[in-house]
Amino acid sequence: MNDIQKIIGFIKGTLGCQCPDEIFQNVNIQENFRLNMDIKLKYRIIAGNRLLLYIVDVDDASFVHEHLPTVMFFGRDEKELKGFKTFRLALAAPEPDKIRPAAESIFEDLATIMDLGEGIHLHVVSQGDVAW
Repeated sequence: MNDIQKIIGFIKGTLGCQCPDEIFQNVNIQENFRLNMDIKLKYRIIAGNRLLLYIVDVDDASFVHEHLPTVMFFGRDEKELKGFKTFRLALAAPEPDKIRPAAESIFEDLATIMDLGEGIHLHVVSQGDVAW
């Protein structure tokens, strides 16, 4: 199984994306993509010019508190500017249950206060899930 197949499996299986199969005919993957001086994505993935996925390695909840709003706004803005249907942010942690409560709470606040809009999703996954 090659990396593209593993990534598609991650998107459809782990993240539960219901995207049609045809969007996966064109997948662009950028590794170690820098959003700004403080934030580097493990992966920035675009599938079929419809799905934008950021994957960030997160070791502890301090990243969530300090940087989650910025990452969400970058993703939302890129989604809107480029006309993607969906933006998904996957936080990959060694112990996902330790950061999930803070991440979900901040995400809910952002969704309410800043109107993130439709088609924006947060996922907290194990770093092992993105080991391709």
